[in-house]
Amino acid sequence: MSLRFVKGQRNKNHLVWDGFRYQMDKKIKEKCYFRCVLVKSSAPCPGKVHLIGEKVVFDNKNHNHAPHVAEIEVKEKMQQIKERSKTTCETPSQIISTIDVSIFLI
Repeated sequence: MSLRFVKGQRNKNHLVWDGFRYQMDKKIKEKCYFRCVLVKSSAPCPGKVHLIGEKVVFDNKNHNHAPHVAEIEVKEKMQQIKERSKTTCETPSQIISTIDVSIFLI
């Protein structure tokens, strides 16, 4: 399974791992500690992942909610639209027509 990142609401990178989104909690030397993005919700999620470089060295898989599969797909498509709008002179409708937006029609 490869590591992926998507932009969060405040333009911060969120780690995507095993269908869940994680935000960086802290970094100590070469080890990065990530916590589930729902850690501050009304029912705090205890999900955590630790990375050294690009290798997952700890994953507690202890989430109290379902994976974020659809939400991650939407964030990835929105990121593609935003990036394309910055690098082309295409109109918004042209950009959207080139990206598979069927997930928005659910």
